[in-house]
Amino acid sequence: MKLELNDRKLRLTTLAGIMVYIAVVLKNGGEQIGQKDHFLSSVVGRVLFIGGWALMAYSIAGNPSMKSIKKSLVAYGGAIGVVIAVMAMKMSLTPAQKKPFGLLFIGSWISIAVSVGMGKGTDSKMLGLFALVNVLGSMLVILPKQRELKIIDGPGMGLFAITFISLAVANSL
Repeated sequence: MKLELNDRKLRLTTLAGIMVYIAVVLKNGGEQIGQKDHFLSSVVGRVLFIGGWALMAYSIAGNPSMKSIKKSLVAYGGAIGVVIAVMAMKMSLTPAQKKPFGLLFIGSWISIAVSVGMGKGTDSKMLGLFALVNVLGSMLVILPKQRELKIIDGPGMGLFAITFISLAVANSL
């Protein structure tokens, strides 16, 4: 079986994923060592996170036309939703105040996963679903448990990285 990948989409989506991943590592690392307001973790991390999600949405949406306007709206909406949800959940809010943002996070990731498969074959849709399950398992189950147990190098960030690899391949099919 030979996969035909769109090289431009693969490069753009991979770069976007790397930007988001580095931002998350900087932010989480800064928090773990008590330096969450350090320039690298706060400013550089935030710029990489927002820029990475903007590039992710652009790479998934492609060149918007009347045929693909729905895909563009789903991709950009998902990316904006993830950014808003993550930024809000990093604020000093009560668990009850964070709950709607957690739901926004889940819904936004569903949008991202759906958008990479829109107008594509089963392989792309399955990889998008795999990325969705991966990120939700990583961000909502494994990483919180790792933080609670004070585990720094567990499987959570590895699964998060696999999420972006899956998205890049799914978007390139």
